[in-house]
Amino acid sequence: MNPPTVSLAYNSDANLTIHLIPHSHDDVGWLKTVDDYYYGADQATQWAGVQYTLDTVVSDLVGNPDYKFSVVEIAFVYRWWNNANSTMRERFLALIQNKQIEIINAGWCMSDEAAPYYEDVIDQMTIGLRWTKEVLNTVPTIGWHIDPFGHQSTTAALFSQFGFNAWFFARIDMQDKDIRTEKRALEMMWHPFQHSAGENSIFTHVNYYMYGPPPGFCFDPTCKDPPIRSDPTLDGYDLPQRAESLVKYLRSMATHYRSGHLLHTLGSDFQFSNTRMWFMNMDRVIKYINDRPEFNITLKYSTPGIYL
Repeated sequence: MNPPTVSLAYNSDANLTIHLIPHSHDDVGWLKTVDDYYYGADQATQWAGVQYTLDTVVSDLVGNPDYKFSVVEIAFVYRWWNNANSTMRERFLALIQNKQIEIINAGWCMSDEAAPYYEDVIDQMTIGLRWTKEVLNTVPTIGWHIDPFGHQSTTAALFSQFGFNAWFFARIDMQDKDIRTEKRALEMMWHPFQHSAGENSIFTHVNYYMYGPPPGFCFDPTCKDPPIRSDPTLDGYDLPQRAESLVKYLRSMATHYRSGHLLHTLGSDFQFSNTRMWFMNMDRVIKYINDRPEFNITLKYSTPGIYL
């Protein structure tokens, strides 16, 4: 996975198209049990309630065709589906069909890459992918390993053989990321060093800022960032300043990729339990930026598959 030697210049004033990826990273067990995380039990240990995330995502996406969301861990989708009524199930399937919800990775969990034996990785992915196909009638095309600590050629080869078109992750060695950031090599074609390397190649993307939102733009009950004040007749009006700070951040990010067509996540651990907080605030700054040609930036909600 060596970075290329060529460094391509990028015009920092060129047009940018930014795909914002609403998502929630939901560990299938960490500080609590899977069921505790699903129901939202033992909140003193960690605030989380995945059932609320899936409920509010479905409710808010219906009737808002511009809204998108990426769903990853099938262990939680399985629990939610078994408890959802027919109306919520129908809405969920419709949102998948019209590409507002994208099922990505779709293993029972997002497996580690260092400790498990490869057959265990294959088994848990098989369980999730099979359920997704049989129940949701969808076949995921994106690998999504934003939280495993480091990555290996075996996973790259397996994801290629699963039929995934791309693989997105966040955590890599600090020195490796420094080099890739400098050489604009945060996106690459990974050719796993294996017997059939050519057949197992996969497009790979390294996130710029882990898997969270741009700094200062976290709008969740678990976040501390202030809401965007968009009414100039009220105290504290700050929409122009917040928009300008986001534009500055995205312009800086663009200098570390090879093109002006970029991706950035919205959300983090067990977030989006109140999707209205996210979309209401981001709608304001997205409209403000998109309506001003001088920024030369287009922001839109998206999914990894749409971005690819």
